[in-house]
This record gives sequence, structure tokens and C-alpha cells, in this order.
Amino acid sequence: MHAQRPPRPAYLVAFVLLGVSLSFVGPAMTHLRHQVGASLGQGGWIVAGQSIGYIATSMAVAHRFDRGHGHRTMLQAMALVVGAVLLIDRADALWVVVAGFAIVGAAAATTDVGGNTLLVWSEPPERAGTSLNLLHLCFGIGAIATPLLVSRSIDETDGLVPVAVAIAIGATALGVLLARSRQPEPRHVHEHHATVEPRVRARILVSVQVFFFVFAGAEATMAVWVTTWAEDLDLGRIGSPAVLTAVFWVGFTAGRLAAVMATRRHAPLPVLVLACGASTAAAALLLGAGAAPAVAWVGTALVGFALGPQFATMFAVADGMIGLDGRTTSRIVAAAGLGSLAVPAATGWLLGRFGTDLLPTIVLIGAAGSTATALAVRAVGRGRRTATLGDRVPRDRRHASPSHRDGALG
Repeated sequence: MHAQRPPRPAYLVAFVLLGVSLSFVGPAMTHLRHQVGASLGQGGWIVAGQSIGYIATSMAVAHRFDRGHGHRTMLQAMALVVGAVLLIDRADALWVVVAGFAIVGAAAATTDVGGNTLLVWSEPPERAGTSLNLLHLCFGIGAIATPLLVSRSIDETDGLVPVAVAIAIGATALGVLLARSRQPEPRHVHEHHATVEPRVRARILVSVQVFFFVFAGAEATMAVWVTTWAEDLDLGRIGSPAVLTAVFWVGFTAGRLAAVMATRRHAPLPVLVLACGASTAAAALLLGAGAAPAVAWVGTALVGFALGPQFATMFAVADGMIGLDGRTTSRIVAAAGLGSLAVPAATGWLLGRFGTDLLPTIVLIGAAGSTATALAVRAVGRGRRTATLGDRVPRDRRHASPSHRDGALG
């Protein structure tokens, strides 16, 4: 009987753990640099290590899910994270820290590909947008707790062992839930989106990948470097850099909660475009943070709020246009991982050379780029809808209302 339980609660717990796994590099950055004697610019190598592990694994792990081994694979990934955190905690050289974060990135990619793919397979199409935003809301919950968890861990133990213990407890709960849940049957794209021509589908997928590269670069840059940026700001008497980082993740999670509610009533694509435009405006506000501490607090919260809905909502858009299987999801996740590698690593070099005041400008450029690419996805998607309805639907049905999946186009 237990094996027939819906798997969604397990995936939600997995994404809380994913939020912790992918987010502790930023709050721990200064501690780790001092631990191994690395410069600010070399801190970018740590981020690069995590991203390389993430990209390589996201491209290699898809077959595990398409062949029905998803639950076991996700649990193995969490066990790897625990071991990697303990390795990082004991590291006495930069290359060991980089290697440890490469393992974290590999495990995180496995969880990311698996959670998104398996959730879509387990849910009816009309609930995909809401369920994906709920999934990524749980990522935000984990990310909110991470700066405070890392800060307390370092203050109390001068290390990251409590972080590893927290992840291990969560992984145990995940194992129990997965053991009591049914595993969704693999779904293949051609069975659900046979009306989309391969050429059109390829164009849509490339557009979506470009979006994820640009967006993930902006999001990861803010997440990784906001603590370092805040250390050079006068934040006033109301908090510390760790608290400002938590404020970013609070705003981020609130944005995903808002997206859960919004996608229940509206198609995903308009929600996505609105969020992209709002993130551009909020990033522009951060340019004044150096002159007024209140701008740093309000602007950071607003950037987080506007970035929050974009990842999951674009996944819902992609599923509505072309469908998601393990291979498709892995290509999207790899594009996001590449953005998370290239942009924060380059940002570390730029901040080391020109100062941390440059961070808001970099985030603004990324937010504007994600807005432009979201509009490009909408344009390509509208071309797909026209071709599908005009070329492939029988004449007497060409004026019928589009399906819910076409509703993803907004």
C-alpha cells in the first residue's frame, strides 16, 4: 500500500536539500578562502568546480531517469553531498575544495534533473506549472536556511560539519519517503508532442536553453557573491551580510510562492515575462545601494522576489511547448549549469579587479538579457502554435480553442 503513495512529497523534500546543497558555497566562501589561503579571484574557481560537476552530470544522468531508476539515483546523490561537505570541511588546499564542490555540483544536477522530470511525469499536464513552482519553492526554503545554517556552523565549530549533519538528516527523511512512494513511469516526448515538427522543436529548445544560460548566470551571480558584496557595504545597524543573503532568499522564495498562486489562474508564459521585467527593474535599483543602506535591503529582496518564479515557470513553458523527458530536461539543466559556471566565475575575476561595487551592474545586465530571451521564446513559441494549428489540425477544427498545453504560450 505504501508503494502507491504519490511521490510529490519526496520530490519537495529533495528540493529543500537541493537548495541547501547549491547555496552554501556563497555564505561559506570567505571562510573557505581563509581556510586554504585563496584570493577573491580564486574563489571563482570554487564556483567553477561546482558548475563543472553540475554540467557534466546533467548531460550524463538523463538515461538513469528515462530507464526508470530515478528514486535510487536521487538518494545516492544526496549521500554524495554529505560526503562532499565533510571533504570540503577537512580541505587544506584549494584544489580539494574545488573537487569537493564538483561532487556537490554533480549530485545537485542529478537531483535537479530528476526532480523536474519525475514531477512532470507524475502530474497531469494542467497542474505542471503550479507543481513545478511548488517544487522550486522548496528549493528556496532550503536556500533561505542555508546562510544562517552556515554562519552558525562556522561560528560554533569553525567548520561545516553541522551542515553535513543537517543534509544527512534530510537525506534520511528523503529515503523514507521515496521507499513509500510510487515511481512515475518514464514518458517519452514523441508520445505527447507528436504534432511538433522536429525542426520547430529544436528551435524552441535552443531558445529555452539560451534563456536558462542567461537567467541562471544572473541568479547564481547574485546568490554566490551577495555575501561578499555586502561585506563591503555599510548595512547600518539592522543586520549582517549573512542576514542580507537570507533576505535575498526570502524574497526569492516569496516570488516562487506568488508564482504558485499565479500559475493556478494564468498561463505560465505571461507570468514569466512579468517576472523577467520586474527583475530588471529591481536590479537597476541596486545600483544605488552604495549610497543608501535601505536600498541594499529593499533592492536585494526585490531582486530575489522577481528571480524566484523564472526557473520553474520556464520549465512549465517548455513542457507546454515541446514536452519534457529526461534527455530534454538534462539539456536544459546543462544550459543553466553552464550559465552558473561562466557568469559567476567571470564575476569573481571582475570583482577582484574592479571592486565589489560592480556586482549590481552585472546582475542588471543578466536580468535584462533574461527578459530579452524570454520574449524570444514567446516569439518562437507563437510560430510553433501557428504552424501546429494551421498545418496539422484538420480544417474543421482550426478555429477551435487551443488546448491547455497551448495555453502555456500565453
